[in-house]
Amino acid sequence: MGYDISFHPISEEQIQAWYFDVIGNHHRAREIAKVHGVDKEGEDFYENKYIEMLTLGKEATAEEDFDNTHGYYIANVQGIFEKYFYLRGAAFSFIASPLMEPYYKKWEEIIPNDYRDYTIENKIVDNYYSGKFIPYSKVCQLLEDYANNEEIKTLLNKEFLSAGVEIIIEALHFAKEQGVGLLEADGVMEPNPLDLNESTCYSNLFNCDIKGPLLYEKIAKKQMDAFAKESDVDIEDMEKKMLRVEYEVEEEDEDDGYHADELWYDEEEYDKFYEEGIELYGLNELDLLLDEIDEHNILKAPWYKRLRLFFFRGKQLKEAETTALKMKMLFMHHDFENIEILDKEETAEYAKKVFHIAKGLNSIHFEISIMLFSAYMMIGKSSFFLWFWIFIFGLNLKRALDSFSESKEVTLWYDRLMSHLESMDNISQKEVDSSIAEIKEKLTPYAKEMISITPQAEKPAFLWSSKFGGHPYWTKERDYPANAKGNPLYMIAQLNFAEMPDLEGYPKEGILQFFIADDNLLGLTLDKNPEEIFKDPQGYRVIYHEKVVKDEALLEKNLPTVNENSSMPLTKAYALKFIKKEEFPSPSDCMYEVAAGDIYDYSDDVVDTLWEEVCNDGSKLGGYANFAQEDPRYGMCKKWQLLFQMDSDYDEDIEIMWGDSGVANFFIEPEHLKVRDFSRVLYNWDCH
Repeated sequence: MGYDISFHPISEEQIQAWYFDVIGNHHRAREIAKVHGVDKEGEDFYENKYIEMLTLGKEATAEEDFDNTHGYYIANVQGIFEKYFYLRGAAFSFIASPLMEPYYKKWEEIIPNDYRDYTIENKIVDNYYSGKFIPYSKVCQLLEDYANNEEIKTLLNKEFLSAGVEIIIEALHFAKEQGVGLLEADGVMEPNPLDLNESTCYSNLFNCDIKGPLLYEKIAKKQMDAFAKESDVDIEDMEKKMLRVEYEVEEEDEDDGYHADELWYDEEEYDKFYEEGIELYGLNELDLLLDEIDEHNILKAPWYKRLRLFFFRGKQLKEAETTALKMKMLFMHHDFENIEILDKEETAEYAKKVFHIAKGLNSIHFEISIMLFSAYMMIGKSSFFLWFWIFIFGLNLKRALDSFSESKEVTLWYDRLMSHLESMDNISQKEVDSSIAEIKEKLTPYAKEMISITPQAEKPAFLWSSKFGGHPYWTKERDYPANAKGNPLYMIAQLNFAEMPDLEGYPKEGILQFFIADDNLLGLTLDKNPEEIFKDPQGYRVIYHEKVVKDEALLEKNLPTVNENSSMPLTKAYALKFIKKEEFPSPSDCMYEVAAGDIYDYSDDVVDTLWEEVCNDGSKLGGYANFAQEDPRYGMCKKWQLLFQMDSDYDEDIEIMWGDSGVANFFIEPEHLKVRDFSRVLYNWDCH
């Protein structure tokens, strides 16, 4: 059946959190699925597929291959959560060269000890197997080597071919941008090249990048066309025989892996330009015609080949001309505004074909006129033949003149299009810098001071010291925070204002503490509005101690702390370092749009640069918020300002992780901060 290879951007931490940590905990898995929003509101289709994969993993035994069970299930799980890529028949597993081995990491170095009794191949050896895993650091290295090492570049180009390697490089770039590795697998999704909407998928079909399946469809259709041409087979009849019976399911088809009433490849939406002939299949007849004259340029063919093409394939050539002119008019009508949705190289290639068709037909018509005139001079000048010749000659001359006029228009259009495509790739650094300066000028009036907080590997000195995690400062006469069931909350942060620089609007002394529940959502409440939460807080508290007692004999020491097996974002205590800084709202914070407008009014280069230069990540007191997903304040960013942000931080000495590299935010209304009322604080956390 061949190999349908998919490439899944996923980190080792995600493999642990999304699969091994929840393989026997379906309740926790469903919460993760809901946090990631795998389904539309009110639905649980992909959530159930996630549980199905975990169930299969739970039932797997060490007598089976790890790659055919857990490795394959992990690839499916990633596809349920996030974007992945597809390529037919080519994989890193199939590359025999030792040059590639340094880029891979074996399952034995990733998986828990309980799973190391399985037979592990670390490559695709059959259908429905996982393959090579490239960790994040090696993803970056491979991209760098592909750009600078000719040997690596030649190897990948040879193994994946020119079209396929573009998809591989895009997958690697996507993984790098997400800060994750790349896992390959076979059989996660199996495209139907005759109708992509009838593809089979064991994950989430809609998360698969469409370019790989389109490439497979293109190759399959060209092969079918060539076969039909050689064997005189009715291509439509062949398609009907090969196309499996169309399914009819009211709500969902579990085998195909997606809702039957939805379209993965929607021509009207995704390919509104392609419908008019830009897509290769719309110009497939044109490709075959041009192949007959060896070059994709009618003008380069000998005159007799052009005439033969005209006389024996005139109808198809006229159809190709019509398609080409539609393509031209389509671009001219949209005035290049939406051309960015198309592949630039592919657009340029088809533009050349349009140009050559118009110029070539002009040449053909004039050549026929000359041939007719020569025939008239040789055959004779009878009255009947004279009028017949005048009629034919005049008709053809008119077509030649029309074609000449059209070719001039196409030439102008072609030059303009090529100029536009070139400009898309050549936005000068000066223009980028100018746009960034313009944006920063708009952001300047919104600059805010904040206290940057950096966790340190050393332990806090005293119970009243600032810290992340650990034993909280607590006086004996005060009731310790707990949920409605009486279960204690756990402190994630303690900030002693006397140990940090002064920040306008904040206390200059006292201790502010943040507590959350050790539950599936880490204290987050999703089904209540803020006022309901304030009246009956369950999952979190923010506590302020105005006066600090520095006598440990008067402080409570027997308080709950997080154990090492907890799902809390941290299980150790870290001392803190404070630095006062100033920052602008980044595009992540809803105040950005208030200050500078829509970020996507600018080019991709400007947007990428802005995200690098204006970023609100990191733990902090005050300032602007950062989010892994989106700002939950829904236009109320002026009402709710950032009180405190705690970001994931993970290296050799620090282990703080909110879900999958997420971030937690606490928001407060300015008037309540002013009077030190921390009973009305909004809490949110999200992750990738």
